Amino acid sequence: IVGSGVLIGLLLGIGGMYLLHRLDDRLDQPEKIEAALEEPVMGQLPEVDKKHFKEGYLLLNRMKSHTMFAESLRGVRSALLLSPEGSSKRLLAVTSAVPGDGKTTFTTNFAITLANAGNKTLLIDADLRRGNIHGYFEQPVEGGLAEVLQGRMTMKEAIRETGIANLSFMRAGERPHNPSELLLSPQT
Repeated sequence: IVGSGVLIGLLLGIGGMYLLHRLDDRLDQPEKIEAALEEPVMGQLPEVDKKHFKEGYLLLNRMKSHTMFAESLRGVRSALLLSPEGSSKRLLAVTSAVPGDGKTTFTTNFAITLANAGNKTLLIDADLRRGNIHGYFEQPVEGGLAEVLQGRMTMKEAIRETGIANLSFMRAGERPHNPSELLLSPQT
């Protein structure tokens, strides 16, 4: 009885694993992503262990230039700029459906790579709910996109220097109570 119970349990476990594998529809390989989206993958970034960056935010200008993370970002920059459409692209939006994916870290560091390549770059934090780009450059949150949309500040007043050549940024600004309505206001 014990032997047959172990055998049945083993078969049920293997069958359950097979079923879960067949039901898993995640896109986890670049080739599958390219095929599903019919768009090229510009590059991949390695996962970075945050415990190695005790000084706060992960910024390229605070790390060694030959790290895998820095090289991967430069690879994405080159792939984008050297693509057939790359010379005509002037606006890039970075988005994700899930919080915590690293959008802010990628965007901030990608902007640094563009600026380091000699491109005049303006980084705008349009996350009016949880915008955090100001933290990367040790700036206060006030005086940014929210104030521009409310008409309390001009674009020129909201743009700040970062201390990195060719890179300016506009922080999200004060957290409005109604960010979606603010984006639909007549000023936009």
